[in-house]
Amino acid sequence: MKKDYETIATEFLKWLDTLGYSAVLIHYGSLSVKPFLEWLENKQIHCIKNLTSQHISEYQNYLQTRPNKIYKGRLLSAAHLNKTFIAIDKFLEFLPHYGVTSAPVPTNYRIKTSKKKRLQKVETLINTSYKAILEEYITWLDTLGYSENVTIYCRRYIRFFFEWLENRQINSIRQITNKTITEYHTYLETRPNWTYKGRMLSIAHLNHNFWAIDKFLEFLHQYSVTNVPIPTNRRMEIDQEARILKIETLTQEEIKTLYNCIPDTYQNMPFVERQVKQAELKVMFALFYGCGLRRSEGYKLRIKDIDFDRKTIFVEQGKNYKDRIIPMNAGVYNELRDYIYNFRSRHQRHDRLFNYNMATFGNKLKYLQNFCADETIKAKRLSLHVLRHSIATHLLQNGMSIENIALFLGHSCLDSTQIYTHLV
Repeated sequence: MKKDYETIATEFLKWLDTLGYSAVLIHYGSLSVKPFLEWLENKQIHCIKNLTSQHISEYQNYLQTRPNKIYKGRLLSAAHLNKTFIAIDKFLEFLPHYGVTSAPVPTNYRIKTSKKKRLQKVETLINTSYKAILEEYITWLDTLGYSENVTIYCRRYIRFFFEWLENRQINSIRQITNKTITEYHTYLETRPNWTYKGRMLSIAHLNHNFWAIDKFLEFLHQYSVTNVPIPTNRRMEIDQEARILKIETLTQEEIKTLYNCIPDTYQNMPFVERQVKQAELKVMFALFYGCGLRRSEGYKLRIKDIDFDRKTIFVEQGKNYKDRIIPMNAGVYNELRDYIYNFRSRHQRHDRLFNYNMATFGNKLKYLQNFCADETIKAKRLSLHVLRHSIATHLLQNGMSIENIALFLGHSCLDSTQIYTHLV
C-alpha cells in the first residue's frame, strides 16, 4: 500500500484509540479500512483528497458482490458488510480531523437483516417438538442449580442427539428405546472428531455426552413421559496412567522463553494497538501461569475481584462452586496493575477483566506459540491448562507441599493434585 495511505490508516487507528474504542473495534477498523485504501489504489486514486461519494457507493457495491474468501460459494454476510460500512463511515468522519475537508460525509448505509430468517436457520436443525423439549430440559437443569457451562454443553449434546434421531426418522420422544440409546452411544464412540482431524472423540468428551443423555432421560421421567428408557449410567474408564503421561508441561526455562517473545509480537499492527495486544498476553501469563487459574475462572474474573491493597485475587465460584483467594506475587501484581490502569480502563463495556470471549484466550496463546522460534515449545500441545499444570509442577519442584498446592489450585481433594508428583 502507498506510504501516504499507510500513514492515514495509522492516524485513523490512533484517532479511534483517543475516542476510547476497544482494541477489538480498533483492530476491526484496521481490517476494514486498509482493504478500502488498497481498492482505491487499484482504481488509480492515489490521493485521499480525490475521494468522492461515487467512490464510496462503488466500494459498497463491490463488497456486496465480492465472494467470501473463507466460505467458498458464498457472499459476505450482512453482519460483516454492516461492520465494514460502519468502519468506513468512521473513517469518513475522521478525514476532516486529518485536514481533508473535501471528504464525503458518512453514508449511514446499512443492510437490513431479518431476525426471523436468522432464527429460522437455527430452527430448521430440529423439529418444533424437539426444540420445545430442549428448552424445557435446559430450564430444568438451570433450576437444579447447574452452572452456565454445564447447560451450554448439555444444550449442544442433546441437540446433536435430536439431529441424529431425525436422520433416523425418529420424530417423537416416545419412539426412543433402549436400543436407540445403545446405538447412539456406539455412534459417538466410532464417529471421527470434527475438530481434530484423524482422531476420535476423547473419553472425557464421550462421558460428558453420556451424562447429558442420562440427565435428559431423568428429566423425561420427572415430567412423566412414559415408556422412555431409564438412565444407563454408562461411563468409559479413564486410564489415569495414560492421562498423566499425556500431560505436557513447560519447563521454567520454556516459560521464560515464551514470555520473552511477547515484546516482538504483533509487529504488523500500529503501535497503540500492538501495546494492548502485548499487555493482554502478559496478563494471560500472570493469571493462568502465575495464579494457576482455570480458563473459565480467568474469563469470569472481574476487576473488583482484584484487590491491589491486599495483593490478592478472589475467584468466585470456580469449579464445583468453590470460592478461593489467591495471593499475587510482585510480577502478577505489576502486570495486572499496568493492564488495568493503562489499557483496560479505556473500555467499559462490562465489569469483566477481559473484553473478549473464552475461545480467544486459546487463540492468543496459540499465536504466541507459533511466533516463538523454539522448536521444542512449538512441538508441544500448548493450552491454558498446560500453564496451570506447569505452575503446579514448578511449585512442587520448588518445595511447596501438596496440601498448599491443592489450596492454590482450588482442588476439592488431594487425589487431583497427586498427579503432579508423577510429573516431577
